[in-house]
Amino acid sequence: MSVQVAKLQDIPAGKPKKFDLQGRAILLINNDNNIYAIEEKCTHRGCSLAAGKLVGNSIECPCHQARFNIISGKVTQGPATKPVAVYQVTVENGMISINL
Repeated sequence: MSVQVAKLQDIPAGKPKKFDLQGRAILLINNDNNIYAIEEKCTHRGCSLAAGKLVGNSIECPCHQARFNIISGKVTQGPATKPVAVYQVTVENGMISINL
């Protein structure tokens, strides 16, 4: 199911933005003019990735510095061992939709 989330202009480059969609906390990330959607909670201790910083194609958890690839969701640096969920994103006519 595709859900319209935000306008492209509302997601500034390098500043992750949290959305609550159908009981799921999802983070939208604009990195090099590409939009990615990932699970908002770190799989290590549940910290919010919304305050995380982008390091290349990874987002770093502010609590314990675990990193996750924003394209695949895979852990790129521990202490986390489980990946975060990723969601398919579509951008059409300036609107961002996520496939849940």
